[in-house]
Amino acid sequence: MEAEVILKDVREEKIEAVIGEIRKNLENAHSGLPHLQTKLGDSMARAALGEDNHTQIAQIKRRIAGMEETIQQAPLVIKGLKRMKLRKADVHNLS
Repeated sequence: MEAEVILKDVREEKIEAVIGEIRKNLENAHSGLPHLQTKLGDSMARAALGEDNHTQIAQIKRRIAGMEETIQQAPLVIKGLKRMKLRKADVHNLS
């Protein structure tokens, strides 16, 4: 029984650590996205003037897509982790 309590505590700590990391990534995405969008606009303007920077534009678009994916999925992952944590607590309380 004592081993189960220790295991439960370790899982809860791990879940909290993952939630913290996801929140940090979400904050970074929210703060970095406007900067990258501005950078993309500048690069596209230079391309319109004839500069060959299509590789740079593609890189910026990939980074923006990654940030947008983080912003979209992070809340879902956090909710799922919180549900897992609650289920583990409920199972433990029933024992």
